[in-house]
Amino acid sequence: MARSIRLVLAIWQEPHDVVIIAVVTLDDRFRYILMLGLLALMGIMVFHRLRARTGEKLDRRQAGLFSLVALRLVALAGMIALVAYFRNPVNLAFSAIPLPDWLRWAGVGVGCMTLCLLFWKLRSLGKNLTDCTFEIMNDGDGSAGLRT
Repeated sequence: MARSIRLVLAIWQEPHDVVIIAVVTLDDRFRYILMLGLLALMGIMVFHRLRARTGEKLDRRQAGLFSLVALRLVALAGMIALVAYFRNPVNLAFSAIPLPDWLRWAGVGVGCMTLCLLFWKLRSLGKNLTDCTFEIMNDGDGSAGLRT
């Protein structure tokens, strides 16, 4: 998917020397914006996870071994795909979808709003942030309780 050249950066090493031109396409711009967004996301998540840390041991196997393994395998596959895309987008050209530029910019705006809402949510949760799952159980007597 070739895009037209929208931005050209020129770098001079010395006066009257050879000019090195780095071409930045629109696809490259979106890739750099995605990188910045993911760095911001990781920064927000790490900060709030560390702030909410209690030191309490959690048994993550209670959620189920299948969920535990499947979640991590899908996350690993997604991270491998992102690294491959960041290094060389041609590696994932088979999965490219030709979208209009206005829709791609709308996606950038939605991503920015999502980061703001995530920050607000995590700040509101404060120390109540946990990766432990709870399920509501009914004991049959009409009272409901929480089980980890």
